[in-house]
Amino acid sequence: MKKILILTILVILSAIPAWSQTPSPSANTGGGGELLQQLKAMTPAERQEFMRNHPDIRQNFREAMLNRYQNMTPAQKQQFTQNHPQIAQRLSNASEAGAGVSDPGHPRVNEVNQREGDQQQRITQGVNSGTLTAQQDTRLDNSEQRIQNQEASDLSKNNGHLTAAEQLRLNHEQNRDSRRIYDDKHDQ
Repeated sequence: MKKILILTILVILSAIPAWSQTPSPSANTGGGGELLQQLKAMTPAERQEFMRNHPDIRQNFREAMLNRYQNMTPAQKQQFTQNHPQIAQRLSNASEAGAGVSDPGHPRVNEVNQREGDQQQRITQGVNSGTLTAQQDTRLDNSEQRIQNQEASDLSKNNGHLTAAEQLRLNHEQNRDSRRIYDDKHDQ
């Protein structure tokens, strides 16, 4: 998952020339251009390790990628989708489903997304404090991504809405992940 994320970041940032000149949304990154050059110079294993050790930068890249994708013109999105279909699909799903996405007309979606955001913060806090290992972080991130993919699939079936049964299933999965986060953070 992290290799895909890192490669996605590099492909997206290099796909639109203006992106590589845009500063990163975080002051922690020291400017988008410098960090991009450093990431390009790293081997895939080094990039994966870097992103694992810097969850705040990883989260900032995710948010920046999604923001830039959402702000593309329809023609740019079409071109990007033709060149990078898998990445475009992930970004499209993320724009509808995921932590922090809020829509006043969809309370079920908002509840699911709020929980995803809360759990992502718990994972990040665990990594930063050292109570979660890199392996646990990867496993938890994969599980969170699976839930977001399921939510995106459910949303696409129902014109951007979740049924009560879908919300119940997603809540059940989030409850399971919440217990895993707690157990992983306290098993040392």
